[in-house]
Amino acid sequence: EASSALDTKFEFKRISMDELKHCLKEHGYLREEEIACAVEIFEHINKGHMDEVTKDLEKMLGHNPTTVKQFFQHYEKDFKPQH
Repeated sequence: EASSALDTKFEFKRISMDELKHCLKEHGYLREEEIACAVEIFEHINKGHMDEVTKDLEKMLGHNPTTVKQFFQHYEKDFKPQH
């Protein structure tokens, strides 16, 4: 979805949770508790705990949530590689 929305090829590689923590700290705009939360979410994803797709968010919002593609299109300048 990101590649399509931004018309840019992305390559993803699996990194350890320690590498994730380091990368998030290196960018400097997240607090320790936010980093811990992000790491915990990725741990759940890696364990397959978030594989089920539900309509829960739609029910809570009262409308369809933003799609991944819409998100990347809206924030294109923040994600597209700068040349």
